[in-house]
Amino acid sequence: MTVAGSFARLLRTAGLVLGLAALAMCPAHAQTRTVLVNIVTVHDVPVTEGIVCGFTEYFGRIRFNRGRFLQTHTQSVCPGCGGFISPVPFDFTPARWSTGTLVTIPAGGAASTRVDVQVWESDSFPCGSNDQLVIAPGGARTISFRVVNWPTTCIVTEVTGTAGIRGGFTCGEPFTVRIRRGCTNCRGVTLRVDIF
Repeated sequence: MTVAGSFARLLRTAGLVLGLAALAMCPAHAQTRTVLVNIVTVHDVPVTEGIVCGFTEYFGRIRFNRGRFLQTHTQSVCPGCGGFISPVPFDFTPARWSTGTLVTIPAGGAASTRVDVQVWESDSFPCGSNDQLVIAPGGARTISFRVVNWPTTCIVTEVTGTAGIRGGFTCGEPFTVRIRRGCTNCRGVTLRVDIF
């Protein structure tokens, strides 16, 4: 190897080392993520409103950071019941009841997003107006929680009706809030928060 070749190799190596050092000194950049809230299951809701009004239909409402509520489509609890009328409460899994928002995670920090979720029973004449369901302890009609995002992980905290649960819930895992803590067959909602 010639002196010129050795010198060129030394310069390339020095340039690489300086480039890596400069990269390490650069501040981290903010990241943008999507927080997607899914209403997975609505528990223990009436299937019918009686002979005149027929099967019940429900819709969800979700909002972020106290903005305006975004409404899901309306869905019948029992679309294939074929005339079967039953006052027995029912669990149903709505199709695609979800909505999302973009959040910016600051460099080296975390982003916190407040979320409010409601479930409504849809009515029209002659059956009255829409009714908001009680879905959480203490007669609460809104489930509120906070989604905290870091660059590599996410948790759901401060969930209505879950006082005493430490650490919150991991994003991507379903969690359920019911009108009575510990009750497995009373009204409530199962939710899941996804981040991508």
